[in-house]
Amino acid sequence: MKTISCSKLDELIQRYISKGGEFLLLREGVLTLGDLILFDASNTLNNFVIKEVYINIHSSTQSIISYRTLPKKYLKMIDELY
Repeated sequence: MKTISCSKLDELIQRYISKGGEFLLLREGVLTLGDLILFDASNTLNNFVIKEVYINIHSSTQSIISYRTLPKKYLKMIDELY
């Protein structure tokens, strides 16, 4: 698990969508974007799970995990919410 800044995350989302990927917001964040999934139905791009991580009362950061194929848990969330 790595952390990513909000500006880098915005760039990643824009590039991902421009390459044909999709974006699903799971939970709106308080200080950052929140919890989201970047996924590709055609399985040509890597999939990303991004979560807001609490640091202290005044700040939080984003953690990012890359998957070649998404675990069933996230596929189920996509089917329910998308």
